[in-house]
Amino acid sequence: MSLRLPFSTPSLPVRDGISLGLVCIAFSVSIFHYGGDSNLWLTCAFVALLLACLVRIQPVWGGAEFYWSPIHWWIVAYVLWLVVLIWLSTLPENTLIFARMMSAFGLVFLLCTNLPRAIWLRVLIGFLLAGLVSACWGIGEYIMTAKRANGPLVDPSAWSSLHNLFFFGTLAVFLTTGNRYRWLLGFALFVFAVAVFCSYSRVATAVFMAALALVFIVTIRYVDIRARLISAVLVSVLAWGLVHGYASQDEASHSEGYTLDLEEQGWSQRLSMWRAGLALYADYPVTGSGPATFKVHYPQYRDAGDLKNLGNYVHNDYIQYLAEGGPLLLGFLLAFTGYLLYRLYRGASKLVRGDRGELESVLLIVAMGTSLVHGLMNFVLYQFPVIMLMGFYFGRTVRLQATGRMRRLEVTTPLPGRAASVLVVVLLAGIAILDELSNDLIYQHRITHEIERDSLAYFDAIRWLTILRGANSSNQFALATLYRMRFDQEPEGRTGQTLALAAAMKYERGLELNPFRDQVRKYYAQFLMRNSWLQEHEEIHSDPETLLREGLRLGPVFARNHLALADYLAKRGAGDEAYQVLRNWACQWARLKYPGYHGERLDLFKRLLRESRQRNDTEIQRHMLRVLERA
Repeated sequence: MSLRLPFSTPSLPVRDGISLGLVCIAFSVSIFHYGGDSNLWLTCAFVALLLACLVRIQPVWGGAEFYWSPIHWWIVAYVLWLVVLIWLSTLPENTLIFARMMSAFGLVFLLCTNLPRAIWLRVLIGFLLAGLVSACWGIGEYIMTAKRANGPLVDPSAWSSLHNLFFFGTLAVFLTTGNRYRWLLGFALFVFAVAVFCSYSRVATAVFMAALALVFIVTIRYVDIRARLISAVLVSVLAWGLVHGYASQDEASHSEGYTLDLEEQGWSQRLSMWRAGLALYADYPVTGSGPATFKVHYPQYRDAGDLKNLGNYVHNDYIQYLAEGGPLLLGFLLAFTGYLLYRLYRGASKLVRGDRGELESVLLIVAMGTSLVHGLMNFVLYQFPVIMLMGFYFGRTVRLQATGRMRRLEVTTPLPGRAASVLVVVLLAGIAILDELSNDLIYQHRITHEIERDSLAYFDAIRWLTILRGANSSNQFALATLYRMRFDQEPEGRTGQTLALAAAMKYERGLELNPFRDQVRKYYAQFLMRNSWLQEHEEIHSDPETLLREGLRLGPVFARNHLALADYLAKRGAGDEAYQVLRNWACQWARLKYPGYHGERLDLFKRLLRESRQRNDTEIQRHMLRVLERA
């Protein structure tokens, strides 16, 4: 008994089959990348993409044909600019992680542009199966909690944007494929529509309805697909009715509500982050601060309009591209958007006039457009599966426009090219894997917990990671901690001095790589205060006060940084200055919510209450009372 696939496919070289299989695996893995402290899924997806590229490019060095167009040069330039931004970034280790993710758009585009339609549809099935898993995950979450669903992604709006892409990509196949498995595609449309509405994202819902209306207007004249078009609309209406019949907007919504009141918290937070993003760009006007660095810079630009968000993203991808990558990175995004708008206008005009040759490309452009519009209000273009799916759709769109042709490389000796491509992939994959091992060994302790139990093995692992990936600040800080712990056990003699100096040098190197680790900065300052003789060594360039003041400059909104400097000043006999630091600067951010703020605010208020009584400062006491009343 043989299994018939929904789409007949021509023969495919084994190498291409392996490459495309790896692309599907990468996408399937990417939907589980939640973010936070672990990048395990992102690393796995990126490595799978690299292997797919390696498998695909090896025959090219030997003279195999490949598809190439002028747009491919723009994609290559985009990926190369991401590489350049790593070197220019204010925090390269963060940019390195996000450059991998953002390059997925270009890698998938390059891998999938040359696919015949039958093969492209087959790969799309692999993507859709992963999408259905994500959708069912979120729908189940919604049914169990009657709250906004986000599935395995970090944010409901970003998750809904992904399923907008799925819905309209599936709709493109549903309306252009005349096979007997249309009911399966119709079921997928229903599931993806339910997922979009389960997220209760205002922008995603508005974009969904606008995109569906546009598709309806430009395609309703075609009698042979009219029944399918109307059924897609009815499926969407049914999905909306089921979701909102199960839980009303008030029950399933969040504090922002569904209105456009600019006084609402959600709007004030976004406006605050947008202003911060533009202010960050003003300080780095040429190349930006580097992808994924907005979060570490945000404390310096935050205002009272946002007292809740951590500042992971600007919540406007266009501003964030400008702030983190400068005009050139934003230019790539705008050029991509402009190209799609141009093609959408031309294609929709032809469809309305009766030329249906543009039907598939118009539907795919509408799918990509949902995310490009959503990016004005959220951070959808910083989600791995979203940009992979957009790269996949864009590759098909370019092929449909027939702007390129098949070519061959004129290489007389392919071995150097093959060896270089292997070397590049091994280097990039090795760095990603080593960084993930460091993250797990130092912070997660999920995969490497056996090593952690053996102190000698743990030290050797950290030492080798520091040798192999010395540019990772976490390795430097971990080794500094190990040296410091050993110094605490054996502080006397030459051995103790060597351990202390080694710990200080690792702290120095780590803070040079990542100056935004304020807790580590505090620990290092304390270490120098207890061992002041270290500052006499020429290898040590820091002193406690400079460290603490720099930490306060980089993170002026966190009470812990004010408390650390105040403690230092008080111990040096500058009690009045210490009090002013807490009264005039720390207290204005007492309402800010961030991880650990309850304990830090309590420590701040206890100290302020005690010292304000000594100084008879009733004004600050009333201020603290107002803060507690609003908490």
